[in-house]
Amino acid sequence: DVAWVKNITIVHNLLGFVMSILLVFRTNTAYDRWWEARKQWGALTNSSRSFAIKMNAFLGRQDQVNRSFYIKSIPLFADTLFAHLRSNKTQFMLDSIEHPEFETFDAKKHGPNQVASMIVARTNNLYKEGLLSGDQLIVINSEICSFTDVCGACERIKNTPIPMSYSSFIKKF
Repeated sequence: DVAWVKNITIVHNLLGFVMSILLVFRTNTAYDRWWEARKQWGALTNSSRSFAIKMNAFLGRQDQVNRSFYIKSIPLFADTLFAHLRSNKTQFMLDSIEHPEFETFDAKKHGPNQVASMIVARTNNLYKEGLLSGDQLIVINSEICSFTDVCGACERIKNTPIPMSYSSFIKKF
């Protein structure tokens, strides 16, 4: 009987050690996900700023309609992505200038892609109208592409759960 009681403490020590290792794995995984998400959101911030600075330089001072569009649509992408990742319904507040392209926004579809599509369409129209040169279009292409790259990375982070083995064993004990 005495040997059996001594073995209980060994079992508890082993279980405690295994649980501590699993907790470390789970904590590290959660931190890695948080850090990756933070890097992606930072990349979106930087791309948005670069795109806004470039469009500010490319568009004429008198072109208030296009300036207003980009002033609203660039942060709208981030707002829509945030709502999309949290699966919230999004409502948009627009300025007094009419933007008929926002009327086609469908809340049932992928919001960030719709905003990115509107930005690409407007930018392409500026190119066709001669308000942007081909060189300028090439210069801003990387920022426009980075919007959907960040969206995809954030969706990957959101949709990839912490491995079940890290959670199930801890819950059992």
